[in-house]
Amino acid sequence: METRMKATPTNRPSSTSKPDYKKVVYRLNDESKYYDRHECPPGFEKLPTELKIEETRRPELIKSKIICRGRVKDGRYTFFTGLIPVSGSWYFGDHYHPAENKKNSFVLFCFTEGNAVLTIYYFNHFKLYPKRRGKFIGEFIRRVGD
Repeated sequence: METRMKATPTNRPSSTSKPDYKKVVYRLNDESKYYDRHECPPGFEKLPTELKIEETRRPELIKSKIICRGRVKDGRYTFFTGLIPVSGSWYFGDHYHPAENKKNSFVLFCFTEGNAVLTIYYFNHFKLYPKRRGKFIGEFIRRVGD
């Protein structure tokens, strides 16, 4: 079981705390070409049961060549973010919450087993500014392994 600590009240990590995250694991369904959710913490509903990775149709709008999206429900994607490369099989993005006060959550994506497995680390309501992003991501990847 992984130990996670809550972020500071400003939701920025201090030298003594790390932001809380949820780990969700998906496996690629060869027939549907969607990733099906296989492991998820009980009660965690921020990510849909299926996700698709595909090329961006309009990279100039989201500054990414690849997107991660859920299926369409009521005319909207159930999840949507651009995937920004970090290193190797790691990417980051953010999740916009239109119905909540705190509207962004930081998300890390790791592809393994020849892209058959997608592991997502979801930092709920955690906004990571560009100046801190590289250091935070590097430390996190070293902590969880590659």
